[in-house]
Parts: sequence; C-alpha cells; structure tokens
Amino acid sequence: MSHYFYHTIVPIDDQPQTLTLTLNRIVSLCRFVISDAIPEGVARLQFQYTGGSGHFDAKTGLGVTKSTQTVKFDVQPGQKNTQYDLYTFLHDTSGIIHLKVTAYDSADNIQHEREFDIPMTQNKVTWLTGEFFTGVTPATSQPFTTTVTINTEWSGEEHLTY
Repeated sequence: MSHYFYHTIVPIDDQPQTLTLTLNRIVSLCRFVISDAIPEGVARLQFQYTGGSGHFDAKTGLGVTKSTQTVKFDVQPGQKNTQYDLYTFLHDTSGIIHLKVTAYDSADNIQHEREFDIPMTQNKVTWLTGEFFTGVTPATSQPFTTTVTINTEWSGEEHLTY
C-alpha cells in the first residue's frame, strides 16, 4: 500500500504549459516484527491503532479523521520472525500512534495483549522488533504495557527493540 501525492494550482490560459510533477509518498509505515515463536493456541493477531487516519486531505496530504484503524492477521503456531505492516496517514508530518496488539485463540479469547506508543514520520518506515510472547503473562490475568521511543532526528528506516 503506497500512497503518493502532488498538489499545485495551475493557471489556465492560452499559453502552452509543461508541468513536471514529483509525487511524494504521504503514508507512514510501522513494520511490527515478532521475533519469538507464535505459541500454541494463538490463531489470530489484531493490530488496533489510533493517532493516524485512513483518509487524507488532497490539499495537504495529511490525515483528516481521528480514526481507529484495525488490521487482523491469521497466524500459525511455531512461526518466528513474523512481520506485519501497518499503514496510516499522520495528521502532521510526524506524530505518535498508539498501538494495541492482541493475540486471540480460535474461539476469539484473548491470549496475550500489549500496547505501544510509536513515534512515526511521514514517508518513513518505523520498525518495531522484539519478543512479543516470551515472558509475558496472558492478558486475562495481568496486562503488560510498554512505551517505546526513538530518536526522531534519524531519517530512513529505524529499528527498535522492545
């Protein structure tokens, strides 16, 4: 999912015109990587995040609604180093998304749940990598919350460990 954007006002008259357009990527990507194995009993992961938008303003290229975005993935026990791509339009060129990751069994019972605050930048891939299941008590008995921050002065890809 790549979204590109260009905006300009073109005066219309009787003179020939040549336009050179450079499209800029306006979406932000959080690449969430689970390095430990998916445990037995986990059938699906749900990623629910706020702080961005599923829609953008065609004049600004920025997100326009304060929405909750939800993405679900079916998983297989034993898989390691699984990667999940979460796209959003930020409300400014940088911002923080609040991400809740929930692991469900086949009967939709919560097995594990964790929350993260992730600094994001437009046109940047932010990697969030770590062991999601190892050493975490199931959400039904005791939730576990982690806040992750990064140095926002970097450009390009960022790799984080939680």
